[in-house]
Amino acid sequence: MTAGRCKECGATFAAKRGTREFCSATCRRTWNNRRATRGAILFDAVMAWRFQRGAFEAAGGRKLLGQLASTFRAEDERERGGRRSWDDLRRMKQRNPGIFAAVVVGRNVAGRRR
Repeated sequence: MTAGRCKECGATFAAKRGTREFCSATCRRTWNNRRATRGAILFDAVMAWRFQRGAFEAAGGRKLLGQLASTFRAEDERERGGRRSWDDLRRMKQRNPGIFAAVVVGRNVAGRRR
């Protein structure tokens, strides 16, 4: 067993696997629910930025993105003792290697490569 630190509550716990990131299912769900909620907001903003650029810029979209990030960080400071609620870019690339590949291979409805 190895000692781990929970990404959600910050508690130290005994991990049977070295890849375990949370001390409990509750902490894992809380972490993932926060990311899903924040991600839905950011998804709409990023898609508008990419595909409705003129309207996005006219509506102050860049400022909105900055305000969202600041709001999320302030929530982390207030509710999580300053612990980050996001993974760094290196970790994101490790978890999603296909997204960052030079050539993206499409997938069909069944999830198989085309």
